[in-house]
Amino acid sequence: MLGVSQSTISRDIKTLQAEWIERSSQDINTLKAEEIAYLKAKRVELEAIWQLSQNRINTIKTKRATMVGGVITQQELSEREELELADTKIGQLLISISEKLTALTGIEAPKKLASTTPDGSESAPASTIIVYEK
Repeated sequence: MLGVSQSTISRDIKTLQAEWIERSSQDINTLKAEEIAYLKAKRVELEAIWQLSQNRINTIKTKRATMVGGVITQQELSEREELELADTKIGQLLISISEKLTALTGIEAPKKLASTTPDGSESAPASTIIVYEK
């Protein structure tokens, strides 16, 4: 025997478990904060790239509108198409980042899921147990 009572061991285990839970909660909050910071930095970076792209597209459009008898090169048209496609992808990424930030910060209310039985009818109260057989 170790010379320690069962109650002492149980109390020590409960204390350790409480400490572990506290630490894991802090770790999760730290990870959330790091992820939020990362996503915000990526959002700023993507917005800057998008703005540069918009500036270049507008330059090409302005050149086309102000040209007298001139022609926009095929290279410029191709560049504009590529930039517009990239803008679409950047927009999708920005939406995705926004959705992730919303989920991480809890800004949006959680979605309520309706609990139903296998046949689609409303579920029984929680205190009632129903066994469905196939």
